[in-house]
Amino acid sequence: MKTDKRHPAGDRQKHLLIGISAGAVLALDQLLKLIFDQATRNHGSLFGYWDMMWPSMILASVFLLLAGLLYNRIPRHKSLNIAAGIFIGGVASNLADRIARGYVLDYINPPQPLGDFNIADIGIWVGGMIIIIYMIRHYREL
Repeated sequence: MKTDKRHPAGDRQKHLLIGISAGAVLALDQLLKLIFDQATRNHGSLFGYWDMMWPSMILASVFLLLAGLLYNRIPRHKSLNIAAGIFIGGVASNLADRIARGYVLDYINPPQPLGDFNIADIGIWVGGMIIIIYMIRHYREL
């Protein structure tokens, strides 16, 4: 299932899908963070683990770096492009929080042992897992 990555119309569609998906996750998460401003302040990373600022920033930066490196290698596959956008939107939203507030607001509070989280975290996990599964299944095509 090789795809021609240089077809301009396909690239525009790919970029559009990724951009819309990323923008939707980023906008929804930031809107909910405005609504739930008194939510848990997460100075750590996902689910509140590693409760220090610098590991979280490094982790977020690594995710952005990987997303950036993968971006040009992403074939024009609709579900994969949407997954990449969801992933990038989640990373961007949490990174924006860390830069603007110094922490991330987590407004989803399930019973323990899970920690608190937000829509951006879900985007990172779901988008990331879809990308990983795709890469495992189609590694010869990448």
